[in-house]
Amino acid sequence: MPLFSEVFEERHFSHSFKANDNLSWLQLRQKHRDSVQYYANDTLPFPKDADSLFKIITDNGIYSTIPLDQGIQNRFHPLLGHWKWLKQWQYPGKYHRYADKALRNADYFLDNLSLQPEMYQKGPVAAPSILCEADTFLAFIPSGMPAIWTDLISGKILSNADSCWISLIDTVSIEVRNNQFVDTLNYTLRQPKSPFTKDSYTLCLGDSLVFSAETGYGIQWQKGQSSSRRYVHRYSDSSSIQATLTSPLGCEYKFTTSVIKGPAINQYSFDTFLCDKHSIAWHIPGVSWVSLPESGITQENQQLTIATLIDVKKNVIFKDTLTGCSVSLSINIQSNQSPNLGEDIDTIICPDNQLNINLPTAEFIWLDGVKSTNLLNLKAAGNYVVIAANRTCADTLKIHLAKHPKIQVSINQLNPWTCFLDSALLFVASPIEYRYYWPGSAAASNNYATQDTGFFNLLIKDTNECELNLQIKTQYSCNKPVWIPNVFTPNGTALNETFGPHCISCKTIYIQIYNRWGECIYKGSEPWDGTYRGEPVPNGTYAYKMGVELTFGSTLQNSFFYGDVQLLR
Repeated sequence: MPLFSEVFEERHFSHSFKANDNLSWLQLRQKHRDSVQYYANDTLPFPKDADSLFKIITDNGIYSTIPLDQGIQNRFHPLLGHWKWLKQWQYPGKYHRYADKALRNADYFLDNLSLQPEMYQKGPVAAPSILCEADTFLAFIPSGMPAIWTDLISGKILSNADSCWISLIDTVSIEVRNNQFVDTLNYTLRQPKSPFTKDSYTLCLGDSLVFSAETGYGIQWQKGQSSSRRYVHRYSDSSSIQATLTSPLGCEYKFTTSVIKGPAINQYSFDTFLCDKHSIAWHIPGVSWVSLPESGITQENQQLTIATLIDVKKNVIFKDTLTGCSVSLSINIQSNQSPNLGEDIDTIICPDNQLNINLPTAEFIWLDGVKSTNLLNLKAAGNYVVIAANRTCADTLKIHLAKHPKIQVSINQLNPWTCFLDSALLFVASPIEYRYYWPGSAAASNNYATQDTGFFNLLIKDTNECELNLQIKTQYSCNKPVWIPNVFTPNGTALNETFGPHCISCKTIYIQIYNRWGECIYKGSEPWDGTYRGEPVPNGTYAYKMGVELTFGSTLQNSFFYGDVQLLR
């Protein structure tokens, strides 16, 4: 009876197989796109030779070794026939549940067992000769004879039929025994050792990763870019690595790993000048960088703070916490304090004065563009600009200098016709707003009287406290060539303290003083101060002799005088 006849009864066959629960997604993915969901516990009786489906998929039940064209070879199972024929199966009427279920399971069965003929061993048991990966497959006895299928590792009997589902994870040893033969199916999955010991590697700039593949396998790195057993992966290469190892039997094993690259720039430099600052900050490019401890340097998040008042030249090392890669920062800071020139100057000084400024010491000082020292002496009124610098740290001082008006005075002698021997010489100064300080006087006055001849100094202060020193020459008119006083008082009153000749255009040649016993107690050309051998002499009358050189135009005349002088204290 054809398998797909339009009947509602289920057909029960004596040979059956059951899908194993360990089917992987690799097996399930080959289901027909229109098929219903496949359930692992569905059972389908295995058809006999007389059933039409079995004949169709086994080329009328005859084992065939006729080579098929390359296009359909991968769909061929040596004992199950030509899958393409099943796809062309035509049957009348519409699907019933049983027929739909049978076709879906047959679709799954053939898709997952369509191995190449050379991969199936020939013998009493039809089973794959090699397996490259964990799989669930059907082993069966082509003659249809039943046998006992025993798992030699666990001792469990897996089947008593002419077929058995075998699930290979790592190692399987199955004994197939009946009264005709004893056969053993041994499978051990031995994948080559992966060239990669980790799921991911870190790679720093300038470094490389070196991998080696196991011997005995063909090797292709990075999809055929390299077939050498040793492979070097550089920083500029991709962020993933693939290795495909091929066994002598043609099994391919693919291994992959990822590469986490460190920072693309691992050297930075920070070269700057620092003026009047205690610290400076540098932005850290990487969020996962941590600086190694360094004196005077602190890190907060992505800001590196460098504290210094002196030059700094050092390297800071960062560790990227994501990759462990190092990044270096070369720091070169020239730290300086700007010369503090203070506030700008706007001042006014007296006309004969100068402005003296002592600037802080600096490497360079310019006054109106001309190199200068730190000691400035400004005499002329005007505007000045001072620039002082330590390296590139500079400060500027602007100076506006003005001057008070010059002092203008009038000094008049009231009696130039008077002889100083007879009367004091009188002077008057103007304007009266100024203060006049005459010789020997601590108080200011605009009037002055003196019997001194020659020149005397006058100090003048105006309302701005500016000073002017003048030298004044006295004028007088005397008819007496020489006047010799007859009394003097050396008593410390600063008046008439010494004894000597008074004359105009004359010079004392000598003075001799005698006491009443005729002893010479003084001899010299300077006026006598009333002492003998450093001690004051007593009051009394003393005789004198003196010589005076008189000048009359271009004529010199010596005159000699004798007399007495009274000394009173």
